[in-house]
Amino acid sequence: MDILFLSIFAIVILFYSYKEGLGHLREPAAGSFGFIIGIILLVTSILVGIKNLGHPHKKPQVKGFLPFFKVIGAMIAYALLLERSGLLLTTFITSLILFARRDYFKTLRWPLITVATTLGVYFVFVVVLKCQFPKGIIERILSIL
Repeated sequence: MDILFLSIFAIVILFYSYKEGLGHLREPAAGSFGFIIGIILLVTSILVGIKNLGHPHKKPQVKGFLPFFKVIGAMIAYALLLERSGLLLTTFITSLILFARRDYFKTLRWPLITVATTLGVYFVFVVVLKCQFPKGIIERILSIL
């Protein structure tokens, strides 16, 4: 049932993103990001549905609402801080929060994943798609160099 809900949700995201306009590869429009997210959600829900075909009675383990509120809180903070702090710093801090796990604190895995995510987001949206984001502290320092 969850797979059906996620698939319908993905289709709704795709529909409204397409309605907003996709633009072109070099000049993405407002609906481009949502459309990409909708495709990822739809493909993921279909793959999970195919994987669980042989196990229809298997229930997922729920760890409470804390992970859910952590993600929602991080995304709201991301939206509020993006204009003031810029893309690089805001993405880095949000990734630190979202990737923080107790077992990662003892290794370099956690900061490396965070840096890789931040650089990946910057490369895709600023370099490849040429999206304009507010310049934060890090972007101002980089523009001077």
